Amino acid sequence: MRAPQSTSPTSGRSSQLGFTMIELLVGTFLASVISLAVFSMFVTSSDYYARQLDHTQAQSSLRFASEFLKSELRDLGRLSVMSTDLRVRDPLYCGALQYQGLELKDNDPGGVGYQLNQALARNGISPDRLRALMDVSGGSPLYVRSINGANITLSTTIDQPTIEARRLTGLGAEGRFNQIFDDSSLTRITNIATGTYDVIPTNSAQLANGIGRITLANPVCLSLGCESGTCVVNPIHWVEYAVLTNANDPERSHLARRRLSLDDGSPLGNSELIIADYIVDFQLWGQYDTRGQSSNNIGERAIGLPPQVPDDISSKDDRGNWDINRSEDQKLSMWSHRLRGVNLVLAARAARVDPKLTLDLNLEGMGTQERSSIQVVRSPETGRAYVQTLMSSIDTPNLYRGD
Repeated sequence: MRAPQSTSPTSGRSSQLGFTMIELLVGTFLASVISLAVFSMFVTSSDYYARQLDHTQAQSSLRFASEFLKSELRDLGRLSVMSTDLRVRDPLYCGALQYQGLELKDNDPGGVGYQLNQALARNGISPDRLRALMDVSGGSPLYVRSINGANITLSTTIDQPTIEARRLTGLGAEGRFNQIFDDSSLTRITNIATGTYDVIPTNSAQLANGIGRITLANPVCLSLGCESGTCVVNPIHWVEYAVLTNANDPERSHLARRRLSLDDGSPLGNSELIIADYIVDFQLWGQYDTRGQSSNNIGERAIGLPPQVPDDISSKDDRGNWDINRSEDQKLSMWSHRLRGVNLVLAARAARVDPKLTLDLNLEGMGTQERSSIQVVRSPETGRAYVQTLMSSIDTPNLYRGD
């Protein structure tokens, strides 16, 4: 027979023991350290992610703006060799008026008609501005049926040469037709057999039943010779590419394209197209065929020497490959008919300022592509943002007319 077990007054107390005060304090301290470390890592990761997102967005803006400009500038050539200087006048132009198809405002500091963004001015940045006569039909000439003085009648939609031309003159295209041939446009009339052309301001245009009619400010030149029905027309707008200020933020800038008035070059209302936001610099310079450095080198033309194009002295400046003593706007104005290509540099800043970025840049002697930050707001400790640059080259063989 088993003896009854004795019960101790302390039996079972071990299952009811808790943490001591010291253990609670140590546990709380360790939990706080771990939480603080996790929170710090979260904040650091979030800040890094936001910074990388800013950089990615800036790169995307640069790539889009570069491809946009490359697409438009590559197609300018056949309509842009029209200079106000009679010494380099396109021999195919038969008109009496004078237009400058390409005009560069080199490192424009601002003034009448253009206000330089205040943040750019504070950082010593003066972007270029480019003005150009642009074919807004997308390179789709419209066949002409007849010309009577200043009145042009186009061929019917079914007789137009391309799909795009038929779209511009087909059913439902009345609004688009009137928009591209408005009273702020030019009409280019080209004899496709000889290449001879005239460019005249448009007075009015109307599209009805697939037949377009255009009224010009003046009759076409007599030597154009469109009686045989060999002429086509293209709508031309005067446009400008410039770095402009955001309407709601004087420290913020963007790259835009806007139409200009043929009368005085002022921007037309509601014509601004924002190409890319946060753009802080736009530089453009030419690559020229400098064969003989003469516009009348008959001897070289006779023996058929190939163009001798010197290398660009520096890829980091904003100067072309020829005549370093002339500014880029002078060269482009005088020698657009010798232009073989253009170089383009765009710079975009990050959308936000970085409090840790306090780099004090030495702007003197700095090339366009060497800038790495910009002071967005006036506080030198917290007001800087990162800047990224992108350089592109654009071949423009359609600009070339030669000697």
